[in-house]
Amino acid sequence: MENLRRQLKPETNAKPRLKNTSDLLETLEVYIFVIALFVLVNILTARFVVDGTSMAPTFKGGEYLIIDRFSYNLAPPERGDIIVFHAPNEPNRDFIKRVLGLPSESVEFRNQQLYINGQLIDEPYLGEACNPNRCENSFTQLGEDEYFVMGDNRNNSTDSRSFGAINLDIIVGEAVVLYWPYDQVNWIAQLGFPDE
Repeated sequence: MENLRRQLKPETNAKPRLKNTSDLLETLEVYIFVIALFVLVNILTARFVVDGTSMAPTFKGGEYLIIDRFSYNLAPPERGDIIVFHAPNEPNRDFIKRVLGLPSESVEFRNQQLYINGQLIDEPYLGEACNPNRCENSFTQLGEDEYFVMGDNRNNSTDSRSFGAINLDIIVGEAVVLYWPYDQVNWIAQLGFPDE
């Protein structure tokens, strides 16, 4: 009788088991897919926090951006791209600026206005006119692998006017998405730059 009671009474310590090995394989595949996706996203992109006001009014300090680290392997930066790069004199620090001068072009400031290859550049993204002492008359001839970059806040930006042109090999990538604050989420895609 005791044996019969034991047989009828369900065991409370029994552990749930997967129905079969296909459930285990399915679960394992999901985990592998999630890990692979995480690794791939981290290889192709980086996250960047805007620090300071050098890109105002386009970006404010404390905004978070996703940087595309891959596309410049396929095609070079274009005028108007907003890029993140290693600071030329501080390799452990990254800057965010806008590409204005492309390889082999001339970059000139005349009367606080920007000229590329002698053509005046329309810059509607600037929040204010450049002060004469920050945009002094100057001329720069870029080399074959050099880019001239500047912040949108010309009066408060450390950029190619002070550290010179930058090479492609120090560019981390292009800013593609503003993802924080969440109510400002936006694709960047040459934000504020007019079509040529």
